Amino acid sequence: MEPLSNPDKTSNNLPRFDLIFGAVLVVLTSLILLNSRFFVVNKVEIQGNQAVSPEDIILKARLNSDRNIFQIDSEQIKKSILHDLRIASVKIKRQLPGKLIIIVRERAPICLLSYLNNLLIIGDDGLVMGIHDETEPVELPVVTGVRLGNVKYGEKVESAEFQAALEILRYADDYLHQIISEIDLDRFRLYLDLPDYRHSVKVELGAAERLEEKITNLRAILLSPELNGVLEQIDLRAPDLPTVTTSRSLKK
Repeated sequence: MEPLSNPDKTSNNLPRFDLIFGAVLVVLTSLILLNSRFFVVNKVEIQGNQAVSPEDIILKARLNSDRNIFQIDSEQIKKSILHDLRIASVKIKRQLPGKLIIIVRERAPICLLSYLNNLLIIGDDGLVMGIHDETEPVELPVVTGVRLGNVKYGEKVESAEFQAALEILRYADDYLHQIISEIDLDRFRLYLDLPDYRHSVKVELGAAERLEEKITNLRAILLSPELNGVLEQIDLRAPDLPTVTTSRSLKK
């Protein structure tokens, strides 16, 4: 007697039409979305920019006209925009049916670094953004006295010594950014160009320890009305006991 066939086994060998139909539906839907004029990018919104114009960002993004929003390569757009060293980071958002939102975070110049007879423009993350134009006035603190190896355009300055200068500037407020003319890392001191002073005021820091306390003390000293116009030198080497030399004390 011949064995009866197993109906379960037979059914397993049959094609699953529901799976095939689902796969075909997905493919057709994808083709429709990718080729539909309804999803063409017709608006690009730029957010987070101040120094870089929206036109510059759109130009860097290399967005082709009549491009379907689902065909946009976000990673390629990010890479293209980041070629502009004024831009630190980029995020891309799609807003259906046809709006693309580009969110940028700009890299702010924080200081100038003296290097091989040039002044390099350094961003707030330590990246070399370019070379300062000698015809332009110097409006950023100049960092001197750093022993550096090879420094490259578009890369970060990795010197541990230079990181101390960035730390000082991160603790400084907007007013200090305006009046610090030089950060001398060889002697570890600051030079301040204060309003209505004919000379620079020297600030002794001593070492890279407890910099936050030292900068906090400096801000408090500069806010003292009785010291306005008479400062000669500030000694912050001992953060618990900052001392000030004034023109009045020198006359005694």
